[in-house]
Amino acid sequence: MAIETLSERDNACLAQLNVLAVRLRDGIAHDASLGETLRMLESAQAELQEAVYALRHYQQRLDTDPQRLREQELRIQGVMDAARKHRIAPELLDQALQRIVARLAELGGDADLAALQQQEKSAQQGYLAAAQKLTVARKKAATSWRARSPRRCRPWRWKAAVLPWSCCRWQKAMRMAWRR
Repeated sequence: MAIETLSERDNACLAQLNVLAVRLRDGIAHDASLGETLRMLESAQAELQEAVYALRHYQQRLDTDPQRLREQELRIQGVMDAARKHRIAPELLDQALQRIVARLAELGGDADLAALQQQEKSAQQGYLAAAQKLTVARKKAATSWRARSPRRCRPWRWKAAVLPWSCCRWQKAMRMAWRR
């Protein structure tokens, strides 16, 4: 953008200085006192041209290191992802990190990893034992219900079932619904 503004556009600074220098050269023929102004303008023109060369050299140097550019883009992406995860502005990530570290220390962040893994394993075993007891209790209840219910009311035969509440006034409607 800077190189374009200085030298590559139609209304670039360097082009405007060239036009102005041409006008001053034409004006010196009528007034010799413009010579000093023309020398200053030519000096500015030369310095501006050097600035354009320096910017082009800088741009070429940036373009020749695409690996570094990729690394920088990945780093920026990581910062943006972290900011999005914590729902804060990227500028506030440092403060958020310090709050998180303080909270971790408060919760016992130096806890032994092996001890935590052992606690997790113990909790998982307790969960599985409770789940097994629940499974046994459910099977027992299902068996008990099956023994007490009429044969035609088994859960596998709902279409043809005559349910225990068949004596109520909705009997006909319910039977028709179950048959469909």
